[in-house]
Amino acid sequence: MFLANGRIKFKLFIGAIVLLVSLAPTSEAVALTATSPKQTSDAEAAQSSQARLLLSRGQTLYELGRYSDALSAADEVLASQPDNVAAWELRGNALQQLNQHEEALDAYDQAIALLEAQPPEVRSENYMEISELWAERARILASLERDEESIAAYDRAIQLRCEHQLQTGDPLPEVCEDYAESESTADRNPELRSEPDSDRDAAESETLW
Repeated sequence: MFLANGRIKFKLFIGAIVLLVSLAPTSEAVALTATSPKQTSDAEAAQSSQARLLLSRGQTLYELGRYSDALSAADEVLASQPDNVAAWELRGNALQQLNQHEEALDAYDQAIALLEAQPPEVRSENYMEISELWAERARILASLERDEESIAAYDRAIQLRCEHQLQTGDPLPEVCEDYAESESTADRNPELRSEPDSDRDAAESETLW
């Protein structure tokens, strides 16, 4: 009886070892389940490709006047890529057409913040886009009769455009000539530095866009 019980316990012990070994992950299984840098890179590339397709689709929908569908496309991109500037711009444009002006302002603010947070050399390449976003923001604020905020946004748009044209030596529109003169005077006499004439600039800025 004692020997029989011993054999049973031994068989149970061996069976447990076999079961544990069979359940243990093999090196091949581990290799298959681990995420390699290449797999991560491929996944990111696929995600970026999908985002581009969604944005292209959203822009087409926007141009067809299907603003709600364009908004959905932008939101789908932003769900996985919250730092996608183009998606924020598309969202703002669609919301503006849907007369959701406050939400459109928030979307443009997100796009502006992302662009202005870029390194200076990258930001300078995107000056036109940033300037146009500020101008678009100014137009929405004007439609909401938030005149002071609208003028301040126009001033920022003008400043960005004029600063770039001064740096590149491109021909200056009249509003930038005044800006350049005021900057030159302020450089010589910092105590005389003042804000641009807001009423005049708000009107003249329309010639820039």
